[in-house]
Amino acid sequence: AAAAAAAITATAASSTTPTKPTPPSSGATAEQLQQVLDTLSTLVGDVSGLRTKQSGLQEEQQRLQSMLVSLADRPDPTTPGQELNSGVHRQLQQLGADLADLQTSTASTAERLHGADVLLNSSLQTTHTAALSVAREVAALKATALSPAPPANVDQEALRQLVHTEVVGEMARTVSLLAADKTGLTDYALAAAGGKVVRVNGGCWTCDDSQVMRLFQALGLSLISRPSQILEADMTPGHCWSFRGNASAVVQLAARISVSAVTLEHLDARLLPSPGEKNISSAPRHFTVYGVATPDDEGQLLLSGEYKLDGPPLQTFYLDSPSAPLDFVRLVIHDNHGQEYTCFYRFRVHGST
Repeated sequence: AAAAAAAITATAASSTTPTKPTPPSSGATAEQLQQVLDTLSTLVGDVSGLRTKQSGLQEEQQRLQSMLVSLADRPDPTTPGQELNSGVHRQLQQLGADLADLQTSTASTAERLHGADVLLNSSLQTTHTAALSVAREVAALKATALSPAPPANVDQEALRQLVHTEVVGEMARTVSLLAADKTGLTDYALAAAGGKVVRVNGGCWTCDDSQVMRLFQALGLSLISRPSQILEADMTPGHCWSFRGNASAVVQLAARISVSAVTLEHLDARLLPSPGEKNISSAPRHFTVYGVATPDDEGQLLLSGEYKLDGPPLQTFYLDSPSAPLDFVRLVIHDNHGQEYTCFYRFRVHGST
């Protein structure tokens, strides 16, 4: 018992004196954070060791109390009972003092552990704030590098006015282009630009350069319906090429182009005196376009399409890919939407030279 008490006394005496945690500074560094983590790890180990020692002292206290009770019941004949009893009491008193010291050390270590935890949280918060600040500075530097400020001698208001003028001007030019021909695409079949009909159904006595038409012109006469009217920009009601059944026309283009699209246009039913589908059912329906090398050539199929009454008056049809350069195209109108005569108003050919 004396040896156990001496060991307990030596262990209690070796306990570390408690220290108060130092408040974290605002400039906590990574090294300080690592020191806090190391201190916290050490304190956790100290607490574990103290708890083990406390458990051992409690067991020793219980063992000595049991021994005291046993000796009181069965005194040793060679040892005076009062002396033995007194020695055991002294050991128990020392053991109690050791236990008290151990509890104080445990409380002090717990206090140090709490302080280290507070310091760790403060350091983590400081590090997080510093990281956010650095991230914001990096983002600001990137924005400055990618969007350099205009030179100091540039008048900002004048620059805004210039940009506004350019944007409005470009919009006006685009609207003007669309208003000029409604597609924004160059029409290489336009009669005013040099396009003309050179064949109709294999011949063309009604073409502008035929002998019959030259005679009519010499006499001051004109036909109400001519194939060349499909190449003119006049959309006056009745100003169309009228024919019965199907028909074909070979168009000489104003320039040699790679054809990319064609446009068919009919009157807008809303502009007629009695709007309605019945008034525009003379519009062409199914059609085919061929690329031809000469007016008499059968040509190569470019596209087939259908002009739909429920669509807009102006309908553009695109080729899958631009054609080879062409001087002529042949248009075949197969039928209309139910009238006896087809009335064809406008045909356009688009592409690039």
